[in-house]
Parts: sequence; C-alpha cells; structure tokens
Amino acid sequence: MSDCGPKVRAWRRLALKLGTGVISLALAMVLVMGLASPSFAFAAAKPVITHIKSTSGPTAGGNTVTITGKHFMSGGKSMVKKVTFGTKGATKLHVRSATRIVVSAPAHAVGKVDVRVVSTSGGKSAIVAADKYTYKAMEPTVTSLDPATGSTLGGNTVTITGTGFSGATLVAFGPTDALFTVSSAGKIVATAPVGAAGIIEVTVTTAGGTSAPSSSNQYTYVAPPAVTAVSPATGPAAGGTAVTITGTGLTGATSVMFGAGAATNVTVVSATSITATAPAGTTGTVDVEVTTPFGASAPVTADQFIYTP
Repeated sequence: MSDCGPKVRAWRRLALKLGTGVISLALAMVLVMGLASPSFAFAAAKPVITHIKSTSGPTAGGNTVTITGKHFMSGGKSMVKKVTFGTKGATKLHVRSATRIVVSAPAHAVGKVDVRVVSTSGGKSAIVAADKYTYKAMEPTVTSLDPATGSTLGGNTVTITGTGFSGATLVAFGPTDALFTVSSAGKIVATAPVGAAGIIEVTVTTAGGTSAPSSSNQYTYVAPPAVTAVSPATGPAAGGTAVTITGTGLTGATSVMFGAGAATNVTVVSATSITATAPAGTTGTVDVEVTTPFGASAPVTADQFIYTP
C-alpha cells in the first residue's frame, strides 16, 4: 500500500493500537480516505450566500437572479439540490461554479423573502442580510386610449388599455383624478374629467407604482367651438338670410342653431368660418349656436342674430 501522507499514517497507527485485525485497519483506512476526500469535506460544509444580483422582481416571477457565494460545487460536480425564495422553489437552476448560481425567480406574493441554497447533503445556507429578495406588484403600463381626444368639458367615456391594472387605486388625466372602473388586468373604463385645452398624460396607479409617460397615454383636450361674429347680424323673420359665422373650433360642426331653429345649407369653410342659411324665426334676438363633437358654443353678445318683422 502506498504512503498516503501524514494523516493516513497517523490513522494507521491508531488502527494498529486498536487491533491488528484487517477489519480495524480497513475501517481506519475508510475513515482516513473519507476525511481526506474533498467531496466529503464539501458535503459537510453548508452553502453560503454573499450576494444576490437582481434583488427584486415581479410577483409573476420569471426574472433571472444570480447568486454569489461558496460551496456550490466540488470537483466539477454540483452540490446544490435546490434554491428557494421564501417557501417557493426557483426554476431553471444552473450551478455555474463553486461560487455562482443562476436561477429564475418563482412566482410569489408581494413582500420580502430570504433566498436560500439547499445542498445535496441537506445543508441550507444561513439567513443573512445578503439573501433578501423583494417581490413587487407589476408596474402598470398604458398602451392605448380610446378615444384619445375629448372636450375640455369632460364627461366622455375613455377605454384605457394596458397591463398591470389589477387593484388600480387612481386614474388621472393630467393633474385631475377621474372616475373609473377596472374591467380587467388590461382594461379600465374611465370618465374624462374637465380639463384645459391641450395634451396631457393619462396615468394609472397601483401598488406596483404609476404608469410611465409615453406617446400611448397622451390625451388631447379640445375646447368647444366659440362664435365671435355673425354677418349679417339681422334678417327677416321669414328666414332665408345667408349668414357667415366666424369663430374658433368650428371644424366638424354637426349643427348650427338660430335660437330653436336649425339653419340650412350649413357649410364648414374652415376651423374659423361657417356659412349657413337662417331658418324662419320670430321677431327678436336669438343666439347662433354651433355644435361640434367637443360641445356647443356658449351664448355671447357676439353670436346674436336679430329677426326683423
């Protein structure tokens, strides 16, 4: 038998003192070789976690987490049985070296958990500050608005499409909160509040955070039309007067009213001009009102038309 070193010689001497039988010597040799074996020494050592790369992720899991530490491999052989995140086992376990493991985080409820490595011998890494992993609710994302325009008067129904809407606590049109209903994790139906003319961001807030600004969540407030002049401003009660109406936001006009009577031959010339024929009316003054998809013009002195006898 070859000389196996000082440890082996010491154990051989002990075995001889205990008895000269073959069994005693064989037992001593088994103990010597076992204790001298790197795999035996490693099996006795519990895995240790010193660092985790990617310390948080969504409750749905699936993100890649790299664990750094020691005692993960011996002699090119993995010594890791499993990796747990709280009470859940990680998936796609890959032991890259004695000091590095790569896994996919399992699904888990919101909160902070300990990541622990369990060895093939049953040893488990101790709970330390470095093994913490936080599960976060998914941050909502807005991908589309329908419609994406509305009146500054508010009141129209807007369907918001996206992801992560479950448990939404707030929907805002710019700085103003809106009434809303969560139809599903990907759909919210909201009522647009009153707003100022211009483009704003529609945001959704959940436990996972607030949706980020993007071109997909922009909503345009358009002011109702306004009438600034009527020419001519008088005509016979019998109607038939050709009138030019000047103002703003006149594009898309759906009706022109002279008091309670609807004008005929309405032509939208531009966003600032409409031509129409005054209907029959009664002697006196009426307001000329223009209506578009964004509302009706408010009564002002400048929109008055006088019916003469």
